[in-house]
Amino acid sequence: MSQSLAKVLIHVVFSTKERRPFLRDRVLRAELHRYIGGIVNQLDCQSLVVGGVEDHVRGLASVLKRY
Repeated sequence: MSQSLAKVLIHVVFSTKERRPFLRDRVLRAELHRYIGGIVNQLDCQSLVVGGVEDHVRGLASVLKRY
């Protein structure tokens, strides 16, 4: 039986309003990154990297779809 596979990489960037440095606290930032990664994993995606700096968060996720 044959099958088709599609693997899609998704790069997402969220920024704070007006790029204000709201995420200065490293503990808060690390907790936010873990939280976002957990949400992505619950959506049947694989969170590859979640990170960022004081004014934005970046995420890279992989989606594998079987047809």
